[in-house]
Amino acid sequence: MDHITLAGAPRIVEPAGNGAADFVNKLFDSGSVIPAICMFLGGAAIIVCIVLLIVRKFWPNTPIGQQFQSRGTVTWCIAAIVLGVVLVAPKQVAPFIVKLLATLIQVPLDVAARIFGI
Repeated sequence: MDHITLAGAPRIVEPAGNGAADFVNKLFDSGSVIPAICMFLGGAAIIVCIVLLIVRKFWPNTPIGQQFQSRGTVTWCIAAIVLGVVLVAPKQVAPFIVKLLATLIQVPLDVAARIFGI
């Protein structure tokens, strides 16, 4: 009895990374003011979050320091710092993040393909 080999799980990591890189290149190479605005906003987000984390650590009794003692504020600051890094260097960071997310989708696809013999 011959076996028919079906196509395996789709490969999505590299195409997703290439698509993200193409999108970012088209967006930021258009000669507009978008790159400058993104770099400014990203740098501002990074600086503000770092200052807030420093105030939280060294001056916890100030009103800002007390506000940042609650749960979840550090998580939001770290998320804003990551967003700032993406805005400052999108051509390097955005494809990496897209590939990372695509890998999280690719792994279950590969597992399902192995289980069902695809």
